[in-house]
Amino acid sequence: MAGGRHDWITPVEASILIAEKIPDSELIIFEKSCHYLFIDENREFISRISSFINERFGHKEKAASRKA
Repeated sequence: MAGGRHDWITPVEASILIAEKIPDSELIIFEKSCHYLFIDENREFISRISSFINERFGHKEKAASRKA
């Protein structure tokens, strides 16, 4: 889960509440962003999301490809 520090649509407090309800979630607050963090901090956003996906799902895909 990610949120922007200056997001007036989903303020940080709301992002915290949402993240608390999602099992095994990780909340990242982008300090220079509003609601469109994928635009405001594009490179950092892509980097963090890619890392999250690789950490959660990358190992399984590598193991599956080795078995094939």
